[in-house]
Amino acid sequence: MKSTRKAILFVLTVVFVMMFPALAISQEGYGQIALNNQSSSPADLYVDGAYGCRALAGLFCTTQVRVGTHNLEARLTDGRSTSQPDVVVRQGEVRTFTIRDS
Repeated sequence: MKSTRKAILFVLTVVFVMMFPALAISQEGYGQIALNNQSSSPADLYVDGAYGCRALAGLFCTTQVRVGTHNLEARLTDGRSTSQPDVVVRQGEVRTFTIRDS
């Protein structure tokens, strides 16, 4: 039983190590922005004025963006909005934009 677990763990480790470089290459020039919605309403994330994703109340959503500087806006379904200008995203990085009820 223990040897079976070790063999499975070994195979999974090898597969992960082999796949990781391929994933990094396919995503060259990109990072991610996550909206952490800690408000009581659903919110839409806009990046540089373009729709990114929707996070329900208390949840996250994530969108892929090119590396560089971006302006973020969260528009809540109850009509409120908040923004965060000049967010720098680097290769493979995840930047989190958190919103809360006031």
